[in-house]
Amino acid sequence: MRSASLAVLVLFSLLTSNGHSATPDAPKRVLIVPFDNRAGLSQNYLSIGLAAMLAEKLEMEKTFKTLNGPLVLTKEQAVLFAGRDDLAAANDLAKARGATHFVTGRYAGKAWEWTLTVEVYAVGDAPVLIGTGESSGSQMGPYKRKNGQTVQIVFMTNIQTMFAEAVGTAFAGAGLPLSAATLAALADPPTRDNWAFQNLARALDRYFETGRYKTEKTALEIAEYAVLVDPACSEAQRFYAFLL
Repeated sequence: MRSASLAVLVLFSLLTSNGHSATPDAPKRVLIVPFDNRAGLSQNYLSIGLAAMLAEKLEMEKTFKTLNGPLVLTKEQAVLFAGRDDLAAANDLAKARGATHFVTGRYAGKAWEWTLTVEVYAVGDAPVLIGTGESSGSQMGPYKRKNGQTVQIVFMTNIQTMFAEAVGTAFAGAGLPLSAATLAALADPPTRDNWAFQNLARALDRYFETGRYKTEKTALEIAEYAVLVDPACSEAQRFYAFLL
């Protein structure tokens, strides 16, 4: 009996010495906030649009918990980076929500020469950057009209491909590698029609009253138009149904 008790004490000592503990690491809790638009007013929709999409796709992850609201984002999240540098405010909100990390980023440049940066921060007294991913390219692609004329338009697929690449690099660098399924979902846009995605994002902006998108239309009217543009966009359908 004495030798058995001694063995237990030795094991306990090994587990608790040198700062190690038998208690498992606390689960990672991640908060997503909008991206800082440094590309001009015409790209404002991407600030909340990319954040909402990322927050929804990360719900697939089993290695950490994404702190989302009833509409993926909450108003407190949605109003961040609405034309100002809110890194400290994002850290404060993440801390108040009990997050261990928060994710944001920025984008800049014209649509045909665009750069997107995704950043993962550890939450603390001050935010600590622990993972960065960057992708550059053109949002534009050729589109053939019914009259045979070819024009350049914004392709949602191009944006999604760059977004998935930057997100994957940032999370891997932060020690939170994403599953292949999540990365594939990020690269696959909810709609291939950028105009539908723009209106979905603007409907979210209007609903949360961020001030990014100034219009007399209601969020319901904008969301309805997004659904009419692409009836197959499930995200727009869900938001429209919620508003109804």
